[in-house]
Amino acid sequence: MTVQVRKVNSGVVLQSLNISENELYYTPYLVSVSTGHCPAMIVSKQHPYYQKLEGEFNYLWSLNERVAPPIAQVIPHPGRA
Repeated sequence: MTVQVRKVNSGVVLQSLNISENELYYTPYLVSVSTGHCPAMIVSKQHPYYQKLEGEFNYLWSLNERVAPPIAQVIPHPGRA
C-alpha cells in the first residue's frame, strides 16, 4: 500500500475524501457546523457515488500534479504488506 499527500493549489476542497480499493469515506465540510458534526458516508465501489467521487478526486489530483508534486509518500515495510 502506498499513501501520497498533495497540497491543493488549484481548485477548492470542500470535503474529506479517502479512497481504498473497495470503498471510500466521504465527509462534506459544512460552514454551519464543526467538522466533527458533519455527515459522513462510507460508499462501496459498486455504488454510483463511488465513481463520481473518485472522478472528483482524480480531477483535483491531476489539476495539481503540475504545480504540486506529492509532498509526502509513505511506503510500508515490505514484510508488512
